[in-house]
Amino acid sequence: MEQFPELVFGPIPAMQPVGWGREVKLLAPQTVRWKGGEITVPVGFIHDGPSIPSRLRGIVYYTHRLLRASIVHDYLYERCFWTRKRCDRFFLESLKADGVGPLRRNAMWAAVRLGGLHAWAT
Repeated sequence: MEQFPELVFGPIPAMQPVGWGREVKLLAPQTVRWKGGEITVPVGFIHDGPSIPSRLRGIVYYTHRLLRASIVHDYLYERCFWTRKRCDRFFLESLKADGVGPLRRNAMWAAVRLGGLHAWAT
């Protein structure tokens, strides 16, 4: 499997709610770098935070450690820069880099592998 060595995030960007739902707009860019690459999610990108399936809420709960990986993953899905498999692998590596433990990060990765097809196709 592809690895993203030395993956490091910039700070969590300031965000502003959009409407009445869960969506927020980035007021600053979200950058992530690794040996061999970089992604910057631009100011103005709108996302809905980590989507945690109800069946996983007993082991996965909303925390700032999920936020940066979720922002970048949503951006990659929306822009289709890579294959879906590579985007999901990057999400897994991002969660690890942000200190999410193996049980939670693998549960989140499995959720995006199983449930992300709909988001990828739209």
